[in-house]
Parts: sequence; structure tokens; C-alpha cells
Amino acid sequence: MKIKNILFKTILGIIAFTLLWIILQGLLDYDAVIYEYNPIILAIGIIIYFFLIRIIYKKLLPKIENNKIISVILIAIFTIICIVSGQILKVNPSWDMGNVYNISVDCAERGIIKAHYLYCFPNNIGITIVYSLLFRICKIIGITDYLTVATLFNSIVISLSVLLIYLITKKLFGNKKALMVLIISVFTTPLYLYSAIYYTDTLSMFMMLLMAYVFIIVKNINPEKKLLKILGYILLTIIIFAGMKIKVTAFFIVIAYLMYAIFNGKFKELGKQLLIVVPTFIVITIIYTSMVNIFITPDKEMTDELKYPIEVWIAMGLKGNGGYDFKEYVKVNEFHTYEEKQKAARESIKQILSEYDTNSFIKHLTAKLEYAWTDGSYFAPEKLRREPVNDTILHEFIFPAGKYNIYYKYLPQIMHMSMLIFILIGVCKTIKDKDFKDVNVIFYILMLGFIAFFLIWENRSRYILTCVPFLMIAQLKGIEIFAKYHSKENDKKDVKKVNK
Repeated sequence: MKIKNILFKTILGIIAFTLLWIILQGLLDYDAVIYEYNPIILAIGIIIYFFLIRIIYKKLLPKIENNKIISVILIAIFTIICIVSGQILKVNPSWDMGNVYNISVDCAERGIIKAHYLYCFPNNIGITIVYSLLFRICKIIGITDYLTVATLFNSIVISLSVLLIYLITKKLFGNKKALMVLIISVFTTPLYLYSAIYYTDTLSMFMMLLMAYVFIIVKNINPEKKLLKILGYILLTIIIFAGMKIKVTAFFIVIAYLMYAIFNGKFKELGKQLLIVVPTFIVITIIYTSMVNIFITPDKEMTDELKYPIEVWIAMGLKGNGGYDFKEYVKVNEFHTYEEKQKAARESIKQILSEYDTNSFIKHLTAKLEYAWTDGSYFAPEKLRREPVNDTILHEFIFPAGKYNIYYKYLPQIMHMSMLIFILIGVCKTIKDKDFKDVNVIFYILMLGFIAFFLIWENRSRYILTCVPFLMIAQLKGIEIFAKYHSKENDKKDVKKVNK
């Protein structure tokens, strides 16, 4: 028991300290990622937002929390805005998203995938298969405007993600918090902006939410219904596997749950779950590998020549703020075999590390933290700036150099920084109460996993979008604590009212 408490306190203590540092950097020493902010305006905005949240949670929600129509209306509003904004902000395919799109279009037209890009970056095979199948179906029924299809599909994925955020919260915490997170979702504008960015970020976000929701459903199935429970875990395993193939960070929710279950001593329950999940995972891996060999003509020589080793992204992550570094890409590209590239990347890692001392390395890690975690836009405006199809007034509000971005840019930043503060409040309360069985602990561990991974890997705020829905849910504990907080003066007023 003592060991468990020490482990949880250590993990949560690290999270609390890291969150505090990120918040202070974001407010007092912000280094612009997308937008420049006036710290005074930002701080005032956060204070106003806090009290708006308090009013909504304490005064409004008790009156409407059981009204199902309101939830339906909010989800419908979000979906409509998401679809419309996706079409307005539509972008021509470029960067990795463009490669995936062009290969998928080629597959739809010719029926087979052959692309050097996927030999270089096999991590994008999963997302390419998804869009290839989608475009192929559209081709069969006579729809060939693939850009509109991709954007519309992505808008629906994001809207379904918001629905899952609501359903997960309702299952775990009830109607009131579910409605609160839904209201927050409607005003989380980066979700709308990402409707036009049809890449792994949004689909992996959806898959991770789907994992969590299906797990909650399966876990609550009556133990007497053994066959149904087994089928449920098989379905869950398929979703986990698919999520991993879209983006490996989607698997972090599984790791977070495993740590939570192990530290809480749930070995028997965990053993039963793994007894079904592990064999199913192996079978799915074999089937998937066979499918890939059908879709993508296997060529060992080409794979050896073109595939990039993971050490390349670690080398990128060791430089400056850890963002994408084209020089590392070019350096490795000079070699002609996988082994040579891997050796070159490892040499690069050694060279970069040798240039650091303890102080400069700590500064490097803090620069990475700031770059990824203090940007409330999650890098969306930068991606939308590249190859926009339309030129509209909306772009002037969201582009980094837009004429009217002063009227937009503070909203996502205020909401993001407030979310981190609310999470910090919740983490501190969990440590104080030693409530380590609280389901929020899973979300805290998930956040720490993302933080730790991107301190090692190539790094930017776009990559954390996958876990943002879980952070939105995790903040609810802090919101509840803040909304229920009474100062001594308020307590005295309450006593006087009772006496009267």
C-alpha cells in the first residue's frame, strides 16, 4: 500500500510540477509559437473565463443538466459549424497530408498502392489505407471530388469525437459534467480548424476516444454474459490495433490504463482482460500484414533503401525546441541503405548530445515543453496557411499574419491555459486526498506519457491534439473544485442569511 502511494504521489507530483512550469511559461515568459500575446490581456481573459465557467457550472447546469434536447442541439451545432468551416478553410494537399492524399487518390483510380513515400514512412500506411478505401468507395458511386470528400470525412470524424467526449464523460461522471464538457467543446475552436486538416491527428484522436468508450461499455457488461464480454474485448482489441496503425501515440491510453490498474493492484481483472486481448492482437497483426502486402507491393530492396529509422526523429527532437529539422532529414538521405541511415542518425544523436552540458540540456527540454504545450491553437493556423483553396475573411481572423487575428487568437489560448490550470487543481486535490483510484488518474498518466514521449521525439503542439479530448475531460475535476469553492467571507454571508 505504501509503495502504491509513493508511486502515485511521484507520478502526480511530476505532473503537477510540469503543469505549473508550463502555465508560468505560457503566462509570464511566452515564446510565440503561432501568435504573439499580451500577458496582461491573456491573464484578464483567463480570470473572466474562470468566472464564466463557475457561473455556468454552478448556476446554469443544475437547471438544464437533465434536458437531453440541449445536448442534441449542442452536438448538432458543433457538427454543422465543423462541416461548414472545413469547406471554407479547405486546403490543397501538401506536406505529409498531401502525400497520403495523392497516394489514396491514385489507389482509387488505379486500384493498387505503389509509392516510394510509404517505403520511407511506413507509419503512414494505416491512414493511407483508410483514405484509399474511402476514395475507392466514392469512385465506385461516381464521386470524384476527393478533396471535398476528405474534408467532409474529417469533419464528421471530429464531430463524432466530440460526441464520444460527451458519452465518455456521461458514463464516468454523470449528466452535469457531460454537459459542461460539451459546452466547452463547442467553443474549442481549434477542433473546427482541424476539420480541413485531414491527417492522422484527428483520426487518432477519434480512435483513442473510441477505445476508451468501448472499454467502458465492455467493462460494465454483466460478468454472467461471458460470450458477449469476450466479443466486446475482441472488438476493443481491433480498435486498439487500428488506432495504433493510425498513430502510435493512440496506444498511450492503453499504457495509462495498464499503469493505473497495476499500481492499484487489479491483477486478476487485468489478467482476464489480457487473456483475450493479447491472442486477438497477434491474430489481427497477421491479418493486417497480409492486407498490407495486398495493397502495397512488398519490395525488400526498396524498403532497405528508402525506409527512415526512428533515430532520425530522435535526432530532430534533440535540437532547439525539438521541431522538424530538415537538415537531419537531408543528412540521413545521403545514405543508401537502412543500416547506413540508422548508423548516421545514431552518430548525429551522439554528436548533438556531446554539445550539451547539464544546464543547456535542461534549457533544451524546457524549450520543447514550451513549444508543444503553451500553444492553444495546436498549430492549426500554420497548417491552414499552406495552400488554402479559398481566400476568405475567416482566414484573416485565424492566419498568423491575418489582419483581424487579434479578435480570435486569445480565445483558444485562454481556453487552453485555463484547461491546464484546472487540471493542475485536480491533480493537487488528488494528491491531497490520496484518491488514487479516481479515474482521472488515468488521464493524468496519459498526459505525462505524451509529455515524456515528446521530450524525446520530434515535437510540436499539433501532436498533442490526439490527447486533448482527455485533457478536456480531466479538467472537469478542477472546474468542480473551483465552482464549489467558498471563501471565508462567503461562508460568513451564508451564516448571516441562515440566521435571518
